[in-house]
Amino acid sequence: MNALTHRIILGEPPTQLKALERKKSRLLFEAHLFKVQRRYVEAADSFAQVAQIERQWIVWADAAGLDALAIIHRRSELSC
Repeated sequence: MNALTHRIILGEPPTQLKALERKKSRLLFEAHLFKVQRRYVEAADSFAQVAQIERQWIVWADAAGLDALAIIHRRSELSC
């Protein structure tokens, strides 16, 4: 992480969000794998689940006043 990243990520996310971050990584991997396999319905479902996880991060970051972090997760949500 660089200095900018350290300034953006302030606060301690709840344990639930940390667990969801691991799930998000798995879902992203699966989604891309499904796309390569031309299993577009499964890929779309995985991306939709990732977007829901990103939404939870946004809610937490907004509540914690972490605007920059919320922006990062909004961008990630939109990319799904």
